[in-house]
Amino acid sequence: MERIKLIDAYLRFMRTDRSPNSQKSYESFLGRKFVPAIGPENFVDTITQAQIEDFIYVMRTTQVKYQGHPNHPEVEEPLSPATITRNFKMIRALFNYCVRQGWIVKSPVDNVYVRHYRRPPASSKAISAEDLQKLIDIALLNTSEFLRYRDKALMLFLADTGCRAGGAASLRMDTVNLEKREALIHEKGDHYMKVMFGSETAEAIQDYLEVRPETSHPYLFVVRGEHGPFNAETVGEVIKRLCERAGIRRWGPHAIRHRVGQAWADAGMSPTLVQSKLGHSSVLITLENYFNQDETRLREATDRLALASARSDAGTTTPSDPPAEEKIVSFAEERKRFKK
Repeated sequence: MERIKLIDAYLRFMRTDRSPNSQKSYESFLGRKFVPAIGPENFVDTITQAQIEDFIYVMRTTQVKYQGHPNHPEVEEPLSPATITRNFKMIRALFNYCVRQGWIVKSPVDNVYVRHYRRPPASSKAISAEDLQKLIDIALLNTSEFLRYRDKALMLFLADTGCRAGGAASLRMDTVNLEKREALIHEKGDHYMKVMFGSETAEAIQDYLEVRPETSHPYLFVVRGEHGPFNAETVGEVIKRLCERAGIRRWGPHAIRHRVGQAWADAGMSPTLVQSKLGHSSVLITLENYFNQDETRLREATDRLALASARSDAGTTTPSDPPAEEKIVSFAEERKRFKK
């Protein structure tokens, strides 16, 4: 059996074909934290379960977040359960790769226990309709004509399509059809997805195109100055800046995606339709995120459908009629109702 050091196993692992975002995550955690902590010169067949458990214990007890992060300042608070679970999955992926390559017979991670992270309902992570409206309003107050039209188009596109930040950044001028109000974006998992949007979003994109500078690349959204294309981080920075100007808590692009998913679920759309809207690989993801309702929605449904309140004079029990399925509307149209 070939013996290999941890650093060499990691470098070989990083040659695997995967998405740029996954590659960046592996490099940030495995390359900068895990490998140096375990010992890059250690042979992988000498790494024990106890070493892995010690490393996970340090993650659970550390009180510093974003330590050494290139884009985030350090924060004195513990790592979230979701972060620990995600990091553990990356460690497991590395050692599973070592098993497949024949460098070790059994992964030292196999019998390591990490408590399962139960994801909270997406409604608790979704931006409120009021805050989303404030972000759009504040974008329209920008003194720069370019930023005003760009940020409005970006916010409406996110709110109508529910796409991820990377999907919005991948939007190309030659894949947007304003007449049909649809676009082709490059999404998570290295696949292309058609998304649809409303008429106000189409108008906002058209307004932005009229002030968008000429560039050597085809991407729709560009940064100020050198006019380079957006990436996922740029989308987050735009929203962060708008939140600061609007005087509201900091939201990210995924909070807008959660708002779209929760709004569709609340409107009575079927899980498979919400799955298609958001491009989930499995309907189970949709069910876990948007149909695993929180206490407020459970109470509202109980009050509306309670059998005791629907008793007839004859003493029979009839459930109240289910609400009619609402018409699917774009966020722009919903916004008009909100402003009244």
